[in-house]
Amino acid sequence: MAGSCLLPSSPKSITVPQLLENFRRAWFEFRVLRAKRNQEASLPRRIAYLCRQWEKDQLCHGHDIAVTAFVVDHKAREESAQEAAMVSRWLTELGIKTQILELLWPQGAQTPSQVSAFETHARRLRFQALGRACRDHRIEALLMGHHRDDNVETTLWRLSSGARGAGLAGIPPVARIPECHGIYGVSESGSAVVLQPRQDVSSTGWCSTPEQTSRATDDSHKTTTPHPKIYMSTGGILICRPLLSFPKANLLATCHENQVPYVSDPTNFDATLTARNAIRSLLSSNRLPRALQPPSILSLVRNSQVLLQETTDLSNQLLQQCKILDINLTTCTLILKFPHPLSTPTSTSSSTNPQSHSTARHHKTHQIQTLTLRRITELISPFPENHFPLRSFEHFTSRVFPAPSTRNPITTISTRQTFTLGGVMFQPLDRNPTQLTQGDSTIADGYQSHHHNNENDSDNNHNQNYNYNGHGNIWLLSRQPFIRNRLPTLHFDVHVHVPKQHPTLATSPSQSEIQTQCPSTDPKYTPWRLWDERYWFRFSVILGSTDSLQDYPGYENIIDTISGMEKIPLVVRGFQKSDLAFIRQIANERPRYRSRHGNMSRRANKDPELDLLTQRLSREAPGQTRFTLPLVSITEGFRDLDRDLPLALPTMNMWLPGMHDFLRTLGPWRIQWEWMYKMVDTEPLKLMGGLEAP
Repeated sequence: MAGSCLLPSSPKSITVPQLLENFRRAWFEFRVLRAKRNQEASLPRRIAYLCRQWEKDQLCHGHDIAVTAFVVDHKAREESAQEAAMVSRWLTELGIKTQILELLWPQGAQTPSQVSAFETHARRLRFQALGRACRDHRIEALLMGHHRDDNVETTLWRLSSGARGAGLAGIPPVARIPECHGIYGVSESGSAVVLQPRQDVSSTGWCSTPEQTSRATDDSHKTTTPHPKIYMSTGGILICRPLLSFPKANLLATCHENQVPYVSDPTNFDATLTARNAIRSLLSSNRLPRALQPPSILSLVRNSQVLLQETTDLSNQLLQQCKILDINLTTCTLILKFPHPLSTPTSTSSSTNPQSHSTARHHKTHQIQTLTLRRITELISPFPENHFPLRSFEHFTSRVFPAPSTRNPITTISTRQTFTLGGVMFQPLDRNPTQLTQGDSTIADGYQSHHHNNENDSDNNHNQNYNYNGHGNIWLLSRQPFIRNRLPTLHFDVHVHVPKQHPTLATSPSQSEIQTQCPSTDPKYTPWRLWDERYWFRFSVILGSTDSLQDYPGYENIIDTISGMEKIPLVVRGFQKSDLAFIRQIANERPRYRSRHGNMSRRANKDPELDLLTQRLSREAPGQTRFTLPLVSITEGFRDLDRDLPLALPTMNMWLPGMHDFLRTLGPWRIQWEWMYKMVDTEPLKLMGGLEAP
């Protein structure tokens, strides 16, 4: 049995109090310590004994702690099933609830062990199986047995791969489960929280009901429109590594002392198999120079963690100098005023060399700006957190954080151009409104009004000598336009649901009421699914009330035959120019409203629903931004439709003109939806004044 201790110390067994102390410390540092006493955790087998002792100890003190062991059968070798059964039997004998998880490889694939990039695919399938198992068992924490040797190996491997900054901070004690993005209830999802914007932030983007929308078009109501509830996804499975401070030898000593059997994978010690195995071999044979030996690597990890925390703290200070003027998560837009170039915080330096100090200061300032720009971008980006490395943001900081050495900081418009970064489009809002589209002019009017209403604020006084065209360093952030022929699309086949209280079903709430309800489980909704890495959606199709069925042929037999009805094929995709053209065509064919006296009204040439849609798009989704909105449609071919039928803009809580009425001609049912914004780090939103502090 191969194994080595990377640090020359006498191996000692790990005690239950040590395990508990490390677990609590890691949990506290992650700032997600929950005030719950009924918790479960799953674990790897080498800490199974310690966790079982912890479980028994907590039960004796009246704490309801449950431990579950998951044994993964990779199906990579013929004997893998036997090994999984053997480990399961060992754990059961320890008194631990155990379940074997068999990995499901794609059908038609060759022998798993011969698949290209086997380790990568196996890791993804393994974490997805573990994540789903934790979700199904209502387990919050997945305990991993990573130890100090693993931390050294990982950091060395990253160092040899050219990593820097956060990449050299080692393995985190607590982290969100990887490889499970988009799996509801596993990755950054499972529950919801309400985002409450500050009352002094423009409410342009938070209108919900048609009544609120019409009021918002009046200048006198621009800053008084109430904010509807916006739900953000939260939750998911966390990985905790309580053994990172212990060398592997201590884990082995714990097993030997307590007669706990374990299995070692012989492929882990083949130095020719992987780069990590080669690093492990060099460490175990003590063939590395002192600078690359474990004590030096662990010192590097600690220093990197301190540097990372300092940079994050300084980034928080810079975020406080940014000002959110408008936030609209229903359309995924943000209007942000960036700070004066001289106000970027920097760390103190003890250097006595002025030139060296200046260079170090500039480098540190650039690091802070780079991290801050990524944190801001990720609020809107259609990509997971940390999807893009920090180095990809380095060349863009000067566009929003101009250097203080700029000779003429009141730069011309030509030097500030629209650019795309990290999936987000940055548009400067200092241009002459006469040069903008109608939608941009509306946004420009909004931020100008906000600026003048707050011209006596201290931050405006601080920046009064550095502005663009008198309005400050203000940008509109939105999701970048979709790439042609690569629209994000989700298909939902929704069964018609017959409520139990039918046929005395009461009239359903308006869509605006459904929008503000906390995500529920009734009526029967489809599973939650993530669209464009920004919005979670689910749908239900419900049989109409008795009154609505009376005009439908054969309504007396509809409940008996509903089980035989085809599913309603819904699609969530991006809103397109062709949809807008189709809507206008439909509006032109609709009858016009007449006055009470029977004469055509003065608005006879306008469709009020189309007019309302145009106003809201101009105000809340200016220019090309509107063509990044999600749209719900029914697929072509359903009930002989000759094209897919655009129905609604779900996050704006708005049926498209005429579509709600037309939908009734297709069947005696109604469509409902619920949505949540993706999980984001709310700290930048609070620091920039966009959300109320708790």
